[in-house]
Amino acid sequence: MKDKFHESICAEGMSKSIDVFSFEKSLISPAVANVHVHYTVISSFVTGNYANAVLEIYMLEIYIDTCVNISHNNDAGFNFELGEMDVPKVTKEYFTNKRKKIVDATMRVCESKPAYAVTLRDVVKECGISTGGIYNYFSSIDEIFVEILNQAYEEHSVNDEFEMVFKRGKSPNEVITDFLLFRGRLIDGIYKQFGRLIFDVQAICINDMERGRKILAGLKGNDEGYNSFTALNNYIDEQIANGSFKCAIPKEHILFLYVTASDGIKKAFVDPDSANELALLGIAKEECATAESMMKILAQAIVKLLGGK
Repeated sequence: MKDKFHESICAEGMSKSIDVFSFEKSLISPAVANVHVHYTVISSFVTGNYANAVLEIYMLEIYIDTCVNISHNNDAGFNFELGEMDVPKVTKEYFTNKRKKIVDATMRVCESKPAYAVTLRDVVKECGISTGGIYNYFSSIDEIFVEILNQAYEEHSVNDEFEMVFKRGKSPNEVITDFLLFRGRLIDGIYKQFGRLIFDVQAICINDMERGRKILAGLKGNDEGYNSFTALNNYIDEQIANGSFKCAIPKEHILFLYVTASDGIKKAFVDPDSANELALLGIAKEECATAESMMKILAQAIVKLLGGK
């Protein structure tokens, strides 16, 4: 008789669980959901159904995260009153902080394994938010990567600054040198912190074109790189046209040298062996300590090949 009573309690709890968390029927308050879960968890433990207890707690977490998401999208908030404890009203700040927690956890995971091997399961384990909870903030692991890189590019945004390099009235040789030094400072700012992730994401884009297209579509930094290269190309064309530059080799070859050498300098900050190889070539340690110092060396070669006066 006693066992049947316990079974009926658990069955009732599971039935109510389906009703409580069914968004098609109604959207109950988190407080009511919390009371329901406490009731069902207790009844599950009484009958020894521990899996059901864990399931209920998991469903509550997803439910509350969903409420947070709805609250954020509607510019409104639920007043979470869980039992006698008042939790502050959910705001955009709460939403932003939750996203930041996920992003920070992903960055920590990427320190121990390459980005192309990172999964949402790794992030769940690191940040303690359920998979369902993460889906309320990001639709995939790639979307988290895009968020990290966009934050990096935004923090080091330089569109206005690099355009001024070409408008300061300096000699063509000085402009080219200033431009490459500027690019070196940018590499120092971004690649020392995010270089490994950037190259890992590039590997993803190369090996999975469909996945790569979605990633590239969300990145904001791509336009900035394209704009700076276009500006450099246009400036060199102008200087060739007015006779300031008389290229020793085709201009396209010089630009190819700039691109490949710049990529090599970026990788030097990700792969320690690259920096060691530079040292073996006889380049002093202080000369390759920063990307800016290495870009200064590259600038001397570029200026000479351009045949500037």
